[in-house]
Amino acid sequence: MLIGDGGWSGYEIMAPGDTTGNGHVDLLARRTATGEFYLHTGTGPQGEGLASGDRTQIGTGWTTTAHPLVTSVPDVLGDGKRSVWAANSAGSLLFYPNIQGGGNAVGSGLTGFHALN
Repeated sequence: MLIGDGGWSGYEIMAPGDTTGNGHVDLLARRTATGEFYLHTGTGPQGEGLASGDRTQIGTGWTTTAHPLVTSVPDVLGDGKRSVWAANSAGSLLFYPNIQGGGNAVGSGLTGFHALN
């Protein structure tokens, strides 16, 4: 399904599933040049409405220098909430439960990795 016809250049997109609990698919987008982190809420179960401009800024400082690797995995803790994993510039693996907070260090040695999947 086409969710937009432009404006996504310069963003890294993550698909965490339904982050808001309303039964609709949402997207996370990191603007790589500025480090702004956004939640794009969907209005339908197939991702409808994601490009409507209805977004909420949920973070700053997520530059590719500070966090070279970022991904989102649905419901890691089994609590119905979505999470973000990121590697920082020192190569530490950080876990952000419910896509919030300062991140919990859960690993190290990720310097030189190219992706978190």
